[in-house]
Amino acid sequence: MRRLLDGEAVDHQGEYHTTRYALPPMPGAGAVEVSLGVLRPGMARTAGQVADVAITWLAPYWYIAKALVPAMERGASDRGRPTPRIASVVHAAVSRPGRRTDEAAYAAVGPHLRSPHYCDMLRQAGVVVDPADPRRGAAALVDSGVFVTGTPGEIADGLRQYREHGVDEVIVNVSGVLLAEGARAALSDLDAIIGAYGGAC
Repeated sequence: MRRLLDGEAVDHQGEYHTTRYALPPMPGAGAVEVSLGVLRPGMARTAGQVADVAITWLAPYWYIAKALVPAMERGASDRGRPTPRIASVVHAAVSRPGRRTDEAAYAAVGPHLRSPHYCDMLRQAGVVVDPADPRRGAAALVDSGVFVTGTPGEIADGLRQYREHGVDEVIVNVSGVLLAEGARAALSDLDAIIGAYGGAC
């Protein structure tokens, strides 16, 4: 994909796919970036070799800094290219009276907590999860701070940890609140979090 987007004709025969193609020229079109989802160090190294942006989902900031960034840097160095930017999706919910943030976490990422590869990544990061018990895993996300909760100001502080640990773009995801309580509640949380983050900058 990178070679195609760079204007090359690609003739590739591989074990899993074969490509003989070139994209037609598009005068005036801007550059197209390649983004790659990154979960564990092997994927991070591949992202370093070919991607412009590495995207994380459920990865704690301390794990990104310790495990993913070094692997991306090695991959980039292998190819003599810049290390990709990192964009991290961070799940959040404001703590409000009557709200169970563990239920919001489960609504947002319950299927991921049944997945062995996501659970493996979280265990490598020190978060105790078991694909056989995703509800307990959702509570562990809240307790560990992977699912960021608290006041809007406390959530803003949690988001800043990602920036301080090498993340270039933080994507605030309030889908747990959306799924548990609806769009109005989710937008209220998002507005409060963004206000707190921006107000302290």
